[in-house]
Amino acid sequence: RNGAIIHPWHLELETALLKDSMWYSDLRTRFLLQFWILEHFAEKYSMEGAGTPELKEFIDQLEIFVGEKCPAYPDYFRARKGDLIRRPLTEKVKTCFHTLKIQYNDVVFKKAKKVRDSLSHGSQVELQNLEEAELYIREIVRHMIRRDLEYAGIFLDGNIRKPEDFEELVPGFVRASQDMKEASFGPL
Repeated sequence: RNGAIIHPWHLELETALLKDSMWYSDLRTRFLLQFWILEHFAEKYSMEGAGTPELKEFIDQLEIFVGEKCPAYPDYFRARKGDLIRRPLTEKVKTCFHTLKIQYNDVVFKKAKKVRDSLSHGSQVELQNLEEAELYIREIVRHMIRRDLEYAGIFLDGNIRKPEDFEELVPGFVRASQDMKEASFGPL
C-alpha cells in the first residue's frame, strides 16, 4: 500500500455500496447504489468553496439580526443556518470533480441526475437512458474511488505522486452497447 496507513473504515460505505451494486441484475438498483456513492463523494469533497464569503457574511448578519430582533429564536436559527447555504447537488458534484481532478460534463451528469430523479420518484425511464446513465455513473465512481485512495496515499498503479501532480481523469462518455453492458466492472 505504498507505505500509507489505511483505516478499515476509509472506504467502508463506498465499498459496501459498490459491492452491492455489482451483484444486482436489476439495472435500476445498480444505478441507484452507484449514484449514492457519487453523492457521498460529492458531499465529502464539496466542502471547498461551500458558499462565497459574501454569502457567509450575509448569514452572519442575519444571525445577529435574529439575535437582536427575535431573542427567542437564536438557537433555532443556528440549528437551521446550514439550510441557508445548502448547495444543489449539481454544484456539489462540480466542486467535487474539480477537487478530485475529474473532468466534469454538465450535460451528461444532468442526464444521469434526471434518470436518478425519475427512478427515485417511481417514474418511467427509457431503457437506453438508464443504460447510458448507469455506464456513466459506474465509470465516474471508479474514478472517484481511485482518486479518493490517491488522496489517502494509496496508488493502485504504484506511481506515488503529490495531489498537485495528479493528472485530470477523463471519463470516456460512451453510448451503451450490448457488449459493454455485459462486461465486468473492470479494474479501478
